[in-house]
Amino acid sequence: MSALTLETVFTAENVEAMNLAQSALADEDDGFLSIANATQIWILIAGFLVFWMHAGFTMLEAGSVRHSSAVNILFKNIGTIAIGAVCYYFLGYGFAYGEGNAEESSYDYISVGSFANK
Repeated sequence: MSALTLETVFTAENVEAMNLAQSALADEDDGFLSIANATQIWILIAGFLVFWMHAGFTMLEAGSVRHSSAVNILFKNIGTIAIGAVCYYFLGYGFAYGEGNAEESSYDYISVGSFANK
């Protein structure tokens, strides 16, 4: 049995087949809700769930400390959200939705370009 390496998985034929399947899914319209719109809705729902989990963890932390330290915990968690939003603005959007990098014979796991929403 041969070892599974990147060279055996990512042959030109496999990459071309994956690109064809991805373009076929992107062009397909199901009538009520296209696959691209469903993907965007799922990303939004997942983001909302993360924010609700963060708020719940903030309440858990605030309830676990003395009353005088609760405000510090709340500000720490708000700061965490702010730092995460700034990092997403500068790096995350470009990685998730940036331009493709197929021209550089690389694979589209992480996009390049569109950093800081350019």
